[in-house]
Amino acid sequence: MELKVVNLDEHLEFLKSRSSTRRFKSEPPPQELILRAIDTERRAPSTGNSRPWGFIVNDPDLKRKLGNIHLWAGPLYDAPSQS
Repeated sequence: MELKVVNLDEHLEFLKSRSSTRRFKSEPPPQELILRAIDTERRAPSTGNSRPWGFIVNDPDLKRKLGNIHLWAGPLYDAPSQS
């Protein structure tokens, strides 16, 4: 793994400039953006490496495929979708 040198002042300025989003667009985000966000979030540290993440799957075909991954994943077939 390659270590990257980060400018501390730039990093602190970035952290200070972040803000929460209170209004969202009605169209869904691009798939590439979702995948990049998931990839970034899965690398984030968690207490005791507990990784307390959850995902919402709205695609019925994907739910069916996920339900076939493991015997205990069967309930995904009937899981409600978020709208």
